[in-house]
This record gives sequence, structure tokens and C-alpha cells, in this order.
Amino acid sequence: MKRTGLFFFLLSVVMISVLAQSTEKKEITGEDLMKERALMAAEKEEIKRERDDLKSFQLELEQRALDLEKLKKEIDEQEKVFQQRLQSESVNKQTIESYQSIDPEQAAPLIIALFKEDETLTALLMRKMDSKKAGKIMEAMIPVDPDISTRLAYKALTFYSEKKD
Repeated sequence: MKRTGLFFFLLSVVMISVLAQSTEKKEITGEDLMKERALMAAEKEEIKRERDDLKSFQLELEQRALDLEKLKKEIDEQEKVFQQRLQSESVNKQTIESYQSIDPEQAAPLIIALFKEDETLTALLMRKMDSKKAGKIMEAMIPVDPDISTRLAYKALTFYSEKKD
């Protein structure tokens, strides 16, 4: 029993000391309050500055987005005009038959010259020709000008995949 009493006595002493420490008031001086207010004012200014920076950055991004949208519309319009021009200049059946009827060795330099003038039109012409005849002309073009024959083959193969509709 004596132990229990001693335990409760020690427990109450500890609790009293804890309570005494927690109830002690730390004095806050006017100088401490002024420092704290100055710190809060500086932080508030920094937050305001950052908010203003974010707003101006947001406005700049919105303007850039508008500019890019305008540029995209212009490019789309130019592409439509180009596609219309390309279709209006398309190769007619008589032209195709003319080139197909020429001997491939004789057609090769003509096609090369045409390619130097208008690559798109030449690719369209080769694309619309009978594939066997176009292949023979391309074969005859290789010894004459391998670079142009390669470029023309590529353009003819990718002609319709380059269009975006």
C-alpha cells in the first residue's frame, strides 16, 4: 500500500510540474510583434508578386495560343488552295497516253526535264500512268539521273499519303 501511495504522490508531483510549465506564459514584447508583422507583410508582398507574375504569364500563354491558332488556320487555308490548284492542274488522259506511248529510253529524259520544272505534276503523271509502263520509264531514268529518279519514285509513291483531308 505504501508503494501505491508513494506512486500517486510522485504522479501528482509530476503532473503539477507539467501543469506549471504549460501555464507559464511567455511574454511577447511589442518588438516581437513588429518583427512578426514585418515578416508577414514581406511574405504577403512576395505572394502578390508571384500571383501577378503568374497572371502575366497566363496572359502571354493565352496570346501565344491565339497566335498559333491563327497561324494554323492560315496554313490550313493555304493547303486547301494548294490542293485545289493541284487538282486543277491534274494530268489529263491524253497527256498520260502520250508519255506511255513513247519508248521508255526516250521518255526518261523528258520526264527528268518535266520533274525539274514541276515535281508535283511529274509525280502525279507517274502515279496515273499504267504501273508497268511507269516502271519501265523509271528503270530507264536510273542511268540518266539516279538522284532525280529516286526522288520522283518517292514522290510518286507518297503522293496521296502527303495529302491531308
